[in-house]
Amino acid sequence: MFQKISSCDTKSISKSDNMKWFHSKIKTILSQKISTKIVSYDSNYNDRLIKNIYKNNSEKKVIKILEKTIREMWIIYINDDKDKEFPGFNTLKDDINKFKEIKEPEEYIQDYIFISKNFENIFNKIKPRIKRIMNVNKNK
Repeated sequence: MFQKISSCDTKSISKSDNMKWFHSKIKTILSQKISTKIVSYDSNYNDRLIKNIYKNNSEKKVIKILEKTIREMWIIYINDDKDKEFPGFNTLKDDINKFKEIKEPEEYIQDYIFISKNFENIFNKIKPRIKRIMNVNKNK
């Protein structure tokens, strides 16, 4: 069972980091150090687990997921896993049903659908911030 990864690596807000994340393989994301709140496991637990899965080559379905990118899984999510490749994987359709069960407003559901389906375009339209270079004066 994979452990929660450290939030230090997941809190980036830059466009380039987010696009890099979006095109990263699941195994790369899960190989990051685990949260420091999980003290019963070594910080490299997930990385070792992934290496062991590949070494033993026993978990074919897990390997198939680990080789997918976040973007590929997003496409499966918004298209409701039409090929039924990943039984048990929650999709947009599942989330919409949950929202309806808890009586979320229809406007919220429509916004959620729009953002879910246009996630990549939304990120691509963001103008990246210009990095400032600090001028450090050594004579101060």
